[in-house]
Amino acid sequence: MDADTMEELPHVHSSWCLLISTLILALTAITTSALRSVVRYSLPPTLSAHCLLDLLCGLELCVCGFELGVILDIYDVPLYSFFLWTVLVWQAISWGDATANPYSHLLRWQAGTQPAVQAVVRVAAGAAGALSSYMMLAPLWKYELSHFHQGRADRSATGSCGDDLQVSIISGTLVELLGTLLCFLSGFLLSDLPQLKTKPLLITCLDNAVGVALVIAAFDLTGGYFNPAL
Repeated sequence: MDADTMEELPHVHSSWCLLISTLILALTAITTSALRSVVRYSLPPTLSAHCLLDLLCGLELCVCGFELGVILDIYDVPLYSFFLWTVLVWQAISWGDATANPYSHLLRWQAGTQPAVQAVVRVAAGAAGALSSYMMLAPLWKYELSHFHQGRADRSATGSCGDDLQVSIISGTLVELLGTLLCFLSGFLLSDLPQLKTKPLLITCLDNAVGVALVIAAFDLTGGYFNPAL
């Protein structure tokens, strides 16, 4: 085997791993979207139906979050940022009124459009979906279709919640609160721009680009989660 062939092997190998991760992300997005459609068209808009939708959002959010971590290991920040932005735009478009973001339910309660009990129950449903994500993804990782899946299920199971925190707890809390606030405000600020008021898709794309930038900015401080479900 010549030197050129030897140099190509790692690239081919990492490309295969990227393909596997891309397929997992796509399958997750399509499956959860299809299930949400089934729920919306099969069930009346009761609290139970809303909770099912939020559970699916929490599941999708965290499965995609886990697999995006694999992409980060393969090609580092630039490609990870593109994939993260794509996932966020998809979720913004496909989730509709359902959400895995606790603050969305709290804001609806504060605005008087959702009772406090309903807000708490829906937050719990999204959290349940997030917590179940590992149980859904770990068996797939154990097949080790990708080199970057080897041992990942065990590492994720034994990892510490504070592994990404590189600053004090107080500083980390402030970073996460500020990032969450800026993510929340960016959509409203963009919507107020006269040039964008009639372009909701462009607003969504720009809003999530801001979100990605904030995640990257907080990467080396807290991991840039900005959502308790993650």
